[in-house]
Amino acid sequence: MNTSNDRVYFAFILILLIILKLAGADPAWSKEKPKIPPGLYPALNLSYEHDDNIYRTEEEELADNLITIQPSLSLKSMWRKHTLEASYFVDVLRYEANTTENFEDHYLDAVAVLEITKKLKLELAADYANAHEMRGTSGTRLGQSEEPDAWWADRLFAEAKYGRKESKNQIVLHAELYRRRYTNNTQETRSRDRQIYRATYYHTRKAKTKFLLEIEFKNFDYFDKDAPINLTSKEQSALVGITWEATAKTSGSIKVGYLVKDMEDVEIPDYEGWSYFSQIVWEPKSYVDITLKLNKRTKESPHTIGSYYVSSEYGADLDWEFSDRWTIKSEVMFQQDVYDTITDTERADDLLDFYIEAELFIIKHLDLTFRYLQTSRRSTYPDIDYLANVFMISISYDTMKRRD
Repeated sequence: MNTSNDRVYFAFILILLIILKLAGADPAWSKEKPKIPPGLYPALNLSYEHDDNIYRTEEEELADNLITIQPSLSLKSMWRKHTLEASYFVDVLRYEANTTENFEDHYLDAVAVLEITKKLKLELAADYANAHEMRGTSGTRLGQSEEPDAWWADRLFAEAKYGRKESKNQIVLHAELYRRRYTNNTQETRSRDRQIYRATYYHTRKAKTKFLLEIEFKNFDYFDKDAPINLTSKEQSALVGITWEATAKTSGSIKVGYLVKDMEDVEIPDYEGWSYFSQIVWEPKSYVDITLKLNKRTKESPHTIGSYYVSSEYGADLDWEFSDRWTIKSEVMFQQDVYDTITDTERADDLLDFYIEAELFIIKHLDLTFRYLQTSRRSTYPDIDYLANVFMISISYDTMKRRD
């Protein structure tokens, strides 16, 4: 670590300490926000970052500074009991020295919620993204190309809910079509289509507490015949669980079940095992949220010698509004990824992400944020461990944020 980086680290840590010192907690402050009326809402976020390991490597770590520009436009509309929301978001990254890392990511989405009857609600959505993979994150490949892997994806889904939220019984049916296409670095063999069909039954036992039964089917179609192995597969899962709201200052959901992944290629091992999803929100005070998260499921792998990996995630985040001007946010997330391959190669990754940020509301719609992020990987696979520290300062103008 050179002297210049030492000064950068010290400056950011000092700023965070000053903010924490100045931000005295106000127990009378309520974090409840006013509802956002229909309208068109532009936003712009500008940030300056220092990353001490941009390629997420174990040796020869390379540091760089970057500027991020994030303009966006959101639409909220209502017609009778129906709603429409749409947004367009652009993420422009510009590195100071390593310009091959420069990218412009685009995201577009729209969601319509239709109140067909008092008991029947229909949700229709469409998403599009043209983006790139962040180096070293879960599910990215190990080889370092000159440019990050780029892809585009679109998604259509429809969800029908029969039964009101307070009804004794409720049924939710979900269907989703997803396409993902890789466009550079000879990664076209990772392109795939995915279909999801899911049915969930909710039964209310007491006020704001529901038991659930969920059945889900997924199809993954890797259609590129030039791929070294056939990655196509089918998944089936069945889960039972419970959801609750505002019970003794907590709300959340827990789902536990069994998942089976059947590979079309008989050379690739299938998977059978437990799967779970859990998110619990605790509000010890009206201005503090603590969220606990636990998840376990299969994910698609970038390996040419394997199709999937089993990912287990455990984490917690904090959202503390000291007053109507100061907010402290923090999250720690541990993730273990275990890869199953057609060879004797073993790979198990332990990833740890931690961040803390302080946000200052300056004037109406205008925020200033300081953030520190540390991300790391420890693996049984040789020479892919890394540790990276990112320091960021950003200013945001968001017309959808209302603090009256």
